[in-house]
Amino acid sequence: MIRPFFHVLLYTCFTFLNCNCQEKTTTYNPKAIDLNSKAVEFMNVQKFDSALTYLNKAIEIDTSYYVAYGNKSSVYCSLKDYKNALLETQKEIKVKPDLAEAWTFGGMLSDILRDSLTAMNYYKKSIEIFDERITNPEKKTYLEANKRNRAISFILMGEEETGRNELKKLKEVHPDDEFLDELIKWTKQDYLNRIFDDNK
Repeated sequence: MIRPFFHVLLYTCFTFLNCNCQEKTTTYNPKAIDLNSKAVEFMNVQKFDSALTYLNKAIEIDTSYYVAYGNKSSVYCSLKDYKNALLETQKEIKVKPDLAEAWTFGGMLSDILRDSLTAMNYYKKSIEIFDERITNPEKKTYLEANKRNRAISFILMGEEETGRNELKKLKEVHPDDEFLDELIKWTKQDYLNRIFDDNK
């Protein structure tokens, strides 16, 4: 089953939180949003079949509502069906190609599926998008989250020294943030192990 802290770690204002952060306001069908919210309730009590039913309905109503695809991916991860999880993440990327977190997650799923070359391409793309966000003054509200997530993508890509150095810089700004202490210690395999129960 997917680890709960993943949504804090990578999906800040994403997936379960149902917010469209780091973008101009986009109008999604209210019915699709309601159906997605119902699905999340089922996900929270591990009623995954019901969750998938509601998520499929949400997508039928609004195929552009990327959050529903992300939640479908999470459901499949909970079911350890990583191939379908990756397929849903690919659909999510198709409707929202600037969602760096989805690219990162696509890389993680590819790693779980032992496709390291594809994983590398996903991580590289996520870093490109994080770079754009970090240098864009209109997105400064999420500057530190983007720097943290970019650092994690570097670590996942195998550039652990680069990623850790970025996390250490954030730690200098937030010396009381104990979670950063943990992130600095983790290797790529540590991240995968803590996100996916069975990847050990």
